Amino acid sequence: MNKMKYIVIDNGMGPHPILFPDFYDHVDIANRLEAREQVISAGIVRTYTEETSIWCGGDSTTLGVKSRGNEDARLIDRLFVDRI
Repeated sequence: MNKMKYIVIDNGMGPHPILFPDFYDHVDIANRLEAREQVISAGIVRTYTEETSIWCGGDSTTLGVKSRGNEDARLIDRLFVDRI
């Protein structure tokens, strides 16, 4: 099982997930992308390689937003499916 963090930003062209290592803070990534005001959700994403399923949950205390759970998981899953 791998654990990473993520944010989802919406810049007016639909939601876009950004995944990154869990040693970064959500706010640092949002600031680096100059997208802090566009963050609509954030949390932890876990992948289970045996089943290739994705789980999203938690929240970002540094941004003050929560994960949207299954909605975010489906969005992240599409990142990988669309590229295969």
